[in-house]
Amino acid sequence: VTTMRTCFRNHIGNFVAGFTQRQQATLSTVEDEAWALIQAMKEAIHRGFDRV
Repeated sequence: VTTMRTCFRNHIGNFVAGFTQRQQATLSTVEDEAWALIQAMKEAIHRGFDRV
């Protein structure tokens, strides 16, 4: 099981949004970091954040 947590902050550093996601897979550290980055980018697009 891989768990990923993401926190979005604005340009001042204030909390804007966050989420947690789990995946039933065994990933290497590099794969896990890449998966987390891709999921965070997808979530940013979904929320309409265009300056990430």
